[in-house]
Amino acid sequence: MAELALGIVGIAGTVDVCIKFGRVLVQAYKDYGQADAVVGELSVHIQICWSRLVSQLEIVKELESGMARDQRELQSQTLCILQSKLEAATLAISKPEKYASSKRIKAIQFLETL
Repeated sequence: MAELALGIVGIAGTVDVCIKFGRVLVQAYKDYGQADAVVGELSVHIQICWSRLVSQLEIVKELESGMARDQRELQSQTLCILQSKLEAATLAISKPEKYASSKRIKAIQFLETL
């Protein structure tokens, strides 16, 4: 299904979707970062990685027109994987927890899904 969406939207659109989901995840990590020092450290690490990834995604979008067909296909496959992982992680943090009462427990459960 994600491959179909990628084919319709293209690399640039998929990059935009990935950036959108990533920003949601970074904000969630910031929110969870207030719950516990360990989660806070992970939050900072994820923010740094995400910042780098956004830069790389923007470059991919700029270079798309000059890519050979094989390169485009490989980038499309990679972006499809990234998009599905970001969607799954976003879904995991948006579900209300039935049994977890503290922010720390929720944060740890979320980290285990990655």
